[in-house]
Amino acid sequence: MARRTRAVIGLAAFTSALAACNAISGLDEDYQLAGGPAVTDDAGNEGGADGQGADGGGDAPSSTDGAPDGRADSGSDGGLDCDSPPAGPSGSTLVHCDTFDDLGKVGPRYGWTRDQNTSGAPAVESGGYVARGLRANVTTGGTPPSEGWVTALWQRIQGGVADGQQLTVRLRFKAASANIGYSVIGAIQLNNLDYGLALYRSAQCPNGLSCLDENDGNGGHPNASFASAVAFTPNRWYAVEINVKRTGTAFSGKVVVDGATVHEGANVLPTGTAPQVEVGVGAFFSANNGSADVVVDDVLVWRH
Repeated sequence: MARRTRAVIGLAAFTSALAACNAISGLDEDYQLAGGPAVTDDAGNEGGADGQGADGGGDAPSSTDGAPDGRADSGSDGGLDCDSPPAGPSGSTLVHCDTFDDLGKVGPRYGWTRDQNTSGAPAVESGGYVARGLRANVTTGGTPPSEGWVTALWQRIQGGVADGQQLTVRLRFKAASANIGYSVIGAIQLNNLDYGLALYRSAQCPNGLSCLDENDGNGGHPNASFASAVAFTPNRWYAVEINVKRTGTAFSGKVVVDGATVHEGANVLPTGTAPQVEVGVGAFFSANNGSADVVVDDVLVWRH
């Protein structure tokens, strides 16, 4: 399948790439409370936009662990309240919001459309390293499944993305370990291929160890370059924004980490229509032997 091909090609490409990276600063505005509309689904109903549908060991945490912008990692949702969400992009409609704080949402899907599990089930947990968020603990080894090693939740975006529209996803995440060649943390999936943020382990990363850069739905890292990759630090919260825009049958995209653009370009996904659009979070399409212990929190999705 295309997903495994993307992971394998991506690994081959990034191991030969050159890298450079500057320090990055926080996204102060992304997760502060602001006035905004209640979450609505595509039928205009107020409340959660979560869909319903069918199927579908890391290092010890640091004592200095904290959230972006000086917020303490105290087990809260980072200040996000889905009943009073932050303002999104101009002219946008919030179609999905999840702080993973609703105790009424139970596994395996926790109110999302589907779960995907070839390496441990995604789980909403509280306490200790996790605080309260979606924990995706993936371990790879041996012959991978066709889609790679996956621990993820997927939310279908009803109505898709029409010509001239964009989809923007914001989330926070941290990982206790980065002992893995490749794993996607969050992505927008169109026509069964995805574009978003991935965690890489390579000597070509800015710190020579692990880094964050975009994954590419067309079959690997698009430029075979880590020029804008962000050096990864375990147990540190990162604020991420992923954007895909449709123009006719073409899709452009942008990935931002803590205010720094790690990738922006045209043709990030194959040309065509978008009959099904999903947003995925966790640790997925993973490749190369290793493990990743990821926590995702405060997921927001706007269409505009």
